[in-house]
Amino acid sequence: MIVYIEYVLLDNFIIDYMLIKASLQTLGIKATRRRLFWCASLGALFAILITFVNLPPIITFIVKFLLGLVLALLSAPRLSFKQIIIVFLVFTAYTFALGGGIIAIFSALDINYSSEISIALMFAPCYTLGKGASVIIKYLLSRKNRACFITKVELSYNGKSITLNGFMDTGNNAYNGLSPVIFCPLKYIENFIDITAVKAFKYITFSTVSGEDKRLSVNLDSVKVYFGGIENIFNNVTLAIISKPFPTDYQVLLHPALLKENNEKTTTKIKKIS
Repeated sequence: MIVYIEYVLLDNFIIDYMLIKASLQTLGIKATRRRLFWCASLGALFAILITFVNLPPIITFIVKFLLGLVLALLSAPRLSFKQIIIVFLVFTAYTFALGGGIIAIFSALDINYSSEISIALMFAPCYTLGKGASVIIKYLLSRKNRACFITKVELSYNGKSITLNGFMDTGNNAYNGLSPVIFCPLKYIENFIDITAVKAFKYITFSTVSGEDKRLSVNLDSVKVYFGGIENIFNNVTLAIISKPFPTDYQVLLHPALLKENNEKTTTKIKKIS
């Protein structure tokens, strides 16, 4: 079998470029085209040189391992040691996943890897598999980060209580006077609060990023928020009702004023944050 150097060079350049880019994007690290180009060029050059050197398998593995660390080091400026290791691990994981995927695709299509057509077909699997892995991991990381802001919350009104999952939204700056406003879809509280009790409810208007919004609201008797199992009670909270449920794993959008932690199980009067 004849292996053309230009094919190996181009193949490895494309693969390394896209894998390094996907690794950095997954970790939220900005990548410049210039650095990606030089890293991919270094990886492609190594792939050429290694074919002319007859090294024992263990030495080849160590050299490839060190090359991966060098590529991770050069991939972005001012990376910490921990970031370099994480970039290397993600890059290595993507390399194994992508390599297996490409072999499967070429085998299924009965295409010779060293043929001219393999160059044309290389870009699609690289992009698809690399982009797919990046999107999946970023989604999992976002869920993990979001879970840190989800807590159990108990709403009390007129002698009744209901326990739901609340999301602590630091971007929620809605107030009803001095009372912070939390939001909950109607479907979760329709058996908890009788919204036909007109006197208890009123419409409040507040500013949002898209303009002014007007919602039916009621002042709750108390809101219990749990920090690490510790009960924190607040007695000056307004509940605003929205129509559509949140498309995720919580039912109440909380206010950052409820981030205050109290080690005492006593009612806390909330003052407006200046």
